[in-house]
Amino acid sequence: MQNQSSLNQGSAATNLYQKISRFFRADPSTKLFNKQPEWQRRLFLQRATEQALNIFIQILPVSKEGKVTNITGRIHQLSHDRFLVHNNNVDYFFNFNQVQYLINLS
Repeated sequence: MQNQSSLNQGSAATNLYQKISRFFRADPSTKLFNKQPEWQRRLFLQRATEQALNIFIQILPVSKEGKVTNITGRIHQLSHDRFLVHNNNVDYFFNFNQVQYLINLS
């Protein structure tokens, strides 16, 4: 027969193990928003770069191995179809074709 304290420790350890396992097995997929029309994305990107707006943007992966990424930050245009979003210590580079959805957070 086990004593009560070792039984509690075992169930607590099991519970912690299950939670950690569930966390690392969690599906990292991101909810995919409806793709906005091209004219709307171009107009908003132009406005966001000119007014230095704080935005939320969802970009699609370049290849099938990648995953959808949600980003917040300030956007800068590098060339006609190349952009940079700066968020604290991370910079995201992407093409216009990768833009799925964006909104103004300001």
